[in-house]
Amino acid sequence: MNEANLEITNIKRRTALKGFVQGSLLAGVAATLGGQTAFAQTASAPAESGGLRLTQEWDKVFPKSNKVDHQKVTFKNRYGITLAADLYLPKNRANQRLAALVVAADKRVKAVVASTMYDMTRVMSKGYNDVVTPEQRTQTLEQLSRQRWEDAANGKPAYQPAYNTPPKGGEPQFMVDYHDYYGTPRGYHRRAVNSGNAWTITTPLSFMNMPILTYIKEISPRPILFVHGEKAHSLYFAQTAYAAAAEPKELVIVPGASHVDLYDRVDKIPFDRITDFFGKHLKG
Repeated sequence: MNEANLEITNIKRRTALKGFVQGSLLAGVAATLGGQTAFAQTASAPAESGGLRLTQEWDKVFPKSNKVDHQKVTFKNRYGITLAADLYLPKNRANQRLAALVVAADKRVKAVVASTMYDMTRVMSKGYNDVVTPEQRTQTLEQLSRQRWEDAANGKPAYQPAYNTPPKGGEPQFMVDYHDYYGTPRGYHRRAVNSGNAWTITTPLSFMNMPILTYIKEISPRPILFVHGEKAHSLYFAQTAYAAAAEPKELVIVPGASHVDLYDRVDKIPFDRITDFFGKHLKG
């Protein structure tokens, strides 16, 4: 495996996909949508819906709260693909307006929080800290393109090596941190890509020509809050996004926190700052 291809593989191994108000800039966005939820179709228990069989048992890595109602739901995206999700609604919601996760382009959005974010399009196309050269990028694209022919001939996609397997020694600290989350009861889930599973080899193709922060200024005049750990290897993503965003904007750097600390370390997640931010900007 050449250096460029190894870099892409390592990127996918290191990437975290889930956690508390985490993710890309397009996640963690709060919008008030009247009394409506973002999901139009619910599933019975157990149910076949859109070709998906939904289980109704509690299967999360965190305890179920008695303050919310939970149910499995399905909905069709704009491409007509049926997706499954978990819907949580406050038990005391009555007719109050509810927050929903939506994309940044939706002008119903009132305020945005991006916690421990990744710019996946940047890291896929340039590697960590932008070390991939144009020549390496071209070589990787050529290899991934050939892989599509191989996948077509085989009738199924080939997958990358399993992510976040037990460290063997000498790994960067953030890879050790990832295994400590995704490879242990702290965050392990049998269906999670990062818990010893993997994306397809050709997954990076969808990201390499799509700079996701191109229109970040259009979030303004809605306020945006970036939250990131001081010791996170991914801190530069938030710093770059913060610099590119228009006012009003805030950047909170949590002292001593790593990337995964802001997934579930309740003593480090700045709940007060996030609550105050949404409380201020979601009024009315």
